[in-house]
Amino acid sequence: SPEFVAHLMVQVASGAKGLGTLANALPVSGQSGTLASRFTGANAVARGKVHAKTGWIDSANTLGGYIDAADWSRLTFAFYAIGSPRAAALPALDAVTAATYSCGSKLTGS
Repeated sequence: SPEFVAHLMVQVASGAKGLGTLANALPVSGQSGTLASRFTGANAVARGKVHAKTGWIDSANTLGGYIDAADWSRLTFAFYAIGSPRAAALPALDAVTAATYSCGSKLTGS
């Protein structure tokens, strides 16, 4: 579930229980892996700031990881686009992730 992934990413981002290795292996927005060519246009504000794993199965596309937000906070997330064509889902996932980057800790209430 998205909630499970987001909670897992808290542990990954902090390097708890040896999970720092996984954090170092996550693709980075606009720079590496499956995110190398993503986060363009209006979403480019979050290039280099999103560390996340992409996923796809049947008609679901996902993105989960952590964000080093514009206000210097660190946020974990998991966004799922279910039932959308891949061509629409990927830009939508990037857009909501870039918006999360811009909002930072305003989303957490802290």
